[in-house]
Amino acid sequence: MKRTRRKFTPEFKARVAVEAIKEHKTLAELSKQFGVSPVIISRWKKEFLANMSNAFGGDHHTEEPTVDVDKLYSQIGQLKVENDFLKKSLKKTGLRLMPVPYASPLNESGACSGTSGHSLRSLYPAGWREYPQTARQVYQDS
Repeated sequence: MKRTRRKFTPEFKARVAVEAIKEHKTLAELSKQFGVSPVIISRWKKEFLANMSNAFGGDHHTEEPTVDVDKLYSQIGQLKVENDFLKKSLKKTGLRLMPVPYASPLNESGACSGTSGHSLRSLYPAGWREYPQTARQVYQDS
């Protein structure tokens, strides 16, 4: 039977490392108490001592990724304009986009990712009988 690897939380590791630093008990006693190998306890103790200065350091802010908010807003605006243009174009051509419950990409109903769950069938006029079942058939026909 395969044994899964145990994962310890940082809080648990810190608690074990502090107990090891106190040296009130031997590594063997701590090993029995916490159910962790003495080698692992020694490793956590070294790591704790090496990173101890970070607890009181002045610059402990995590660096947030720089995001160009203006660029994102301009992209949202561009997508809105494109979406409005496509809606108007559909109205002019007599086609209508009917919402269909979301389905997985290229399933039997013809819905594909990127159409927000709208079926390819909804791009054809009402009453149209010979619509393609999938996006692949649309591109093969054209």
